[in-house]
Amino acid sequence: MTAAEQKKNLRVRLGRMRKQLAASGEKAKKDAAVFERLKAYILMTRPSAVLVYISLPAETNTEDIIRFCFENHIPVGAPKCENGEIRFYRINSFEDTEKGAFGISEPKAYCGEIEPSEDALCIVPALCFDKQGCRLGYGGGYYDRFLGKFGGTDGLPRPRTVGICYREYIFDSLPAEKHDVCVDAVLTD
Repeated sequence: MTAAEQKKNLRVRLGRMRKQLAASGEKAKKDAAVFERLKAYILMTRPSAVLVYISLPAETNTEDIIRFCFENHIPVGAPKCENGEIRFYRINSFEDTEKGAFGISEPKAYCGEIEPSEDALCIVPALCFDKQGCRLGYGGGYYDRFLGKFGGTDGLPRPRTVGICYREYIFDSLPAEKHDVCVDAVLTD
């Protein structure tokens, strides 16, 4: 079985796991634990900006960390997909967002773009991670393309990257392809 086929099968399995977690009533408790760890990480690393996806209901919640950043005057960049690429735009409140592609909240047209820097923190979404920080995303490759632009021969400094998920979504290893980009750290509940 190829890595692509293994990933496809794993995405189906993880979809079932997410539904079971939502039905169990444990998600809010797990989200609160992830928030506390992520908040501590942000206070420790003091990023110049936090680039963060706005979570869907089945994902590890990011709304609390976004609120924390607003309250502490840490610039927040939310992603918007344009022509198959992710760009981050500054939001100052959730009122600066609207539903976009796939029902995902994204910045409104008037929001200014944030250029990622090496002292920024990018919180990367995933269905799961492995112990080396490799991730399994939704299959579109958006974050792999975004992160692949940094740290290479073109000299663009890469922002620090952190993945967030629940403990049961950490695997020993994941099927990987050459375009897959790992994160610097993974925080769990």
